[in-house]
Amino acid sequence: WGTPVFAEESYFYNTSLWNHPDLHDADENPTFMKGNDMVFHMPKMMNRYLGHVSNPYRYGQIIEMNYPASDNPELVRHFVMGRLSHENATFMPDGKTVYMSDDDTVKYTNAKWNTNSGGVFFKFVADHKADLSSGTLYGAKAKQDSGTDPRTTGFDISWVELAHSSNGQIVKWISEYDGIGPKDYVEGQSSFVSDVDVNNWAEGKLGKDLNSDGSIGSYPDDRPAFLESRKAAAALGATYEWNKLEGVTNTNGTVYVAISEITESMVKDWGHVNWASGQKDTADQGDIALDKEACGAVYRGTMSSDYNLTRLVPAVVGKTTDGKKRCDDGGIAHPDNILGLSNGSLIIAEDAGKSAHPVDMLWLRK
Repeated sequence: WGTPVFAEESYFYNTSLWNHPDLHDADENPTFMKGNDMVFHMPKMMNRYLGHVSNPYRYGQIIEMNYPASDNPELVRHFVMGRLSHENATFMPDGKTVYMSDDDTVKYTNAKWNTNSGGVFFKFVADHKADLSSGTLYGAKAKQDSGTDPRTTGFDISWVELAHSSNGQIVKWISEYDGIGPKDYVEGQSSFVSDVDVNNWAEGKLGKDLNSDGSIGSYPDDRPAFLESRKAAAALGATYEWNKLEGVTNTNGTVYVAISEITESMVKDWGHVNWASGQKDTADQGDIALDKEACGAVYRGTMSSDYNLTRLVPAVVGKTTDGKKRCDDGGIAHPDNILGLSNGSLIIAEDAGKSAHPVDMLWLRK
């Protein structure tokens, strides 16, 4: 309906550390202390910038710009579309269905700072056409075909319903966490929605004892679904093994989604990581167990009549030439953002680096 939409990708997964008095910013994570300058999460710096303690739940959303051509455009955070590492969102022709990619990887993280094993592919269905203020949030459950070759192996997709809500309701929940700072921190506890809260919420939703403690928990409302969306989806059984979910687009109603590299949590020898504990079970291959393809792939969705995505199959797949990082110059390397055109063609942009391709390339798939 003509409004620009922005994806706020930087996302602080382990919210219990947000108000930690010491190990607080990502540059204090031991992984980053060794010289890696890829720092995204810096609550202390944010506090200094704002002049007050920040609230983690006010970041990590889809943002829509209303009245973009006016002198006073309006930026609206759509809390109801979930809090996650939003890479992009694509809007279907019905004006209600939205697919969203959650860009996460275990490549730069450890169990303390990110106990998850990868990202979740999300869907949002608005209550009303051209109005994103209320609706239902879903996470994708993938069932892999019998093969492991990333060039031929696809996935049947079903959708796990997280919850229905509205921006107005969610912002009331978020306001409850304003002003929480380091003075409120207690080691081993969380001032925010904890993993225990998420588990209890999921147990109440499913009517199952998920952590084998002999009881079925509950939670008084659906805030875990919208404040800790990736964890909530994982707890309910959605697939959370996608590695570096990047751009998502559609052309005439057909969805495409890019995976920067089929490595780590998507490969068959990785094992399955518990979303809460970070413990890896190498005997359990999880939902996704493919052969490694570090150069990445773009998947095409199969859609039903109501724009419900039911299957993902490989459409364009890169090819390593040295078994490690180098990618064939005649194919894609680490696809990032993608754009579907009205004639059915697809533009694929790379974010590869010189170890994969001499320069990042831009591809047109007709």
